Amino acid sequence: MEYTIVHLSDLHFKNDVENRFRIEMLRNDLAKLPLGSNVITAFTGDLVHSGEQDQYDVLFELLLAPLIEAGHEIVIVPGNHDIQRNRADKAASAAFLKDRASSYLFSGNSLIPSPFENDREGPLKKLQSA
Repeated sequence: MEYTIVHLSDLHFKNDVENRFRIEMLRNDLAKLPLGSNVITAFTGDLVHSGEQDQYDVLFELLLAPLIEAGHEIVIVPGNHDIQRNRADKAASAAFLKDRASSYLFSGNSLIPSPFENDREGPLKKLQSA
């Protein structure tokens, strides 16, 4: 069985005129694609701008529901904008930031210096030689 995968990323949808227009244009573009009957549409990261419920409600109405009605299977991998930061668990966040083994902290995304500054493969080299 053949599948078509449509990958969309970083929509950063906000419920305003400009973003509604962008979604309409995206729907028009998707309608032009020669898609078969087995379509998986994957949304990776930052579907909405700030994780607010109304943003998800409108995005569902304007984009996700029509895709589902058209037979698309939907896969969503949330991004950092898809959460409400004011509801984040501060204790869990603090524990994450204390984790010196975190790949996020040492991947160039942080002010914390990498212990693998001179050896970018770091622990992966050990795994490859085992």
